Amino acid sequence: MEDKEERRQKHEKEKAERKDDDGVEYIDLDDFKPGGKYGDPKASNASANAAAAPEAETPEQLAARERQERAAKVLMAARDGGGGAATAAADPNPNPNANPNPNPNADPKPK
Repeated sequence: MEDKEERRQKHEKEKAERKDDDGVEYIDLDDFKPGGKYGDPKASNASANAAAAPEAETPEQLAARERQERAAKVLMAARDGGGGAATAAADPNPNPNANPNPNPNADPKPK
């Protein structure tokens, strides 16, 4: 069995032989890092990209995130068997124009 040094030398020799072969394409993984050929052009290195401050949320993004959080609470409560009380607690702003009578065959205006 070959030892590590012999295998490394064999690998380097084969690599040198294939260097100019048109049928072999080499991919440089550094090209995909920030600042590389295909990476984020704004960052010069990974630490600069990681240190960048998160962007502020727009009011629309904030409202959407809050709706998603409320929906997640409702789904978790339903999964745990919470029922209607959990749904009402998760939605602090119910629609005031919603039909209080969910029966579609009922008279919309009680007498």
